[in-house]
Amino acid sequence: MTARQERRSIESGAAQQPSRAFKRTAFRLASMLFILLLAACGSPRTDDTRTTIQPTQPTVEAPDTTALRPVGLTDDGKIGIGFLAPLTGSEAAVGQALLQAAQIAFLDNAGADLALLVEDTGGNPQGAAAAAQRLLDQGAGIVVGPLFSASARAAAPVLAAAGVPLLTFSNDRSIAGQGVYTLGFDPASEVDRIVEFSSRQGLLRFAAFAPDTPYGRVAVVALQQAATRGPLSVERVAYYDQTARSLNESAKAFASIGPESIDAVLLPDGGQRLLGVAPYLPYYDIALPDVRFLGTALWADASLLREDTLKGGWFAAPDPAIWEDFNKRYTALFGKQPPRVASLGYDAAAVATVLARDLQPQAFQQAEAFGPAALTQAQGFFGVNGIFRLREDGSVERGLAIIEVSPEGFQIIEAAPQSFQIATF
Repeated sequence: MTARQERRSIESGAAQQPSRAFKRTAFRLASMLFILLLAACGSPRTDDTRTTIQPTQPTVEAPDTTALRPVGLTDDGKIGIGFLAPLTGSEAAVGQALLQAAQIAFLDNAGADLALLVEDTGGNPQGAAAAAQRLLDQGAGIVVGPLFSASARAAAPVLAAAGVPLLTFSNDRSIAGQGVYTLGFDPASEVDRIVEFSSRQGLLRFAAFAPDTPYGRVAVVALQQAATRGPLSVERVAYYDQTARSLNESAKAFASIGPESIDAVLLPDGGQRLLGVAPYLPYYDIALPDVRFLGTALWADASLLREDTLKGGWFAAPDPAIWEDFNKRYTALFGKQPPRVASLGYDAAAVATVLARDLQPQAFQQAEAFGPAALTQAQGFFGVNGIFRLREDGSVERGLAIIEVSPEGFQIIEAAPQSFQIATF
């Protein structure tokens, strides 16, 4: 082959090469397309609607109004006051009474810019925690309730995370503090008051015959602590359970100290239990005129007036006249008498409404209406149980009257203070 023929042959081969490459590429593309078609045909269809490819649009999420709304304000711009109680379940009747008492406090104190937000705890801790979160979602800036200490313990961290205080109806001091305030009737405060009064009457040597319950033990500790604040002494402490044999044995052992060794005996019990206990001590010579029986607010029960051995006894409790006025008002509104615990629903709601009633919603947060300084203000508040104030440790201090059990009924022998300037107990 000449050089010219060889060059022509090379040029001819070069010219034909793209044609063969194109064929190979086309074959590969066709094969891949065929495989894709087979895969598409083999895939199960989830519906009969053909997919239409739309141009991609940027996603715009709706704003989270809960995140934007200030804590303590509802969606319609009102100051939210939350309420927690067991509105269903075995304690629903008590929960409803607490709610109705809170509604009366709203009638008395709330302005148009306040909203009462109500949630049911179901009477259990899990329900209380979930209900607390729902109240936050609705805009609660303070929460009153719940009834039980276990429920309050469960709701507290939910509210604390948002800086929302809790005014619980419980009297369990172990849950108080860190934004939790216990408004329940506190046996420790009542023991303080009755011991202080009794010591002014010359009774200096005390003893306690108490139920073997958490309430009884709190009362005994309060007596022992009160004795350290003056020339007082606690000569004997004994606990009892409710069986007749145990009561008799406990009373006999307790009374062996002799009436000449003590001036007063604290009996921190009430109702049918106290009626069962009271006759035992006089049987063993522990009684007036040598020894005075002392009690707590559990004695504020008309059924105890029929027990002669309690006549002449003293106890500390809220002024009964204020409660009677509330009782009549509640009965007129709701057609039935309230349980005594319902007064706590009023007291707790009164704190919240009084602190917020004169505020405009837009100034609510700057005013820190429900902050610690406002809640623990020295002058306190006034409710169905008289004056009271919240301490920095979360416990409650109440202005209590001293009441005597007499043949004519309950007689106030020292009035409850009208302000905390003279309430030094």
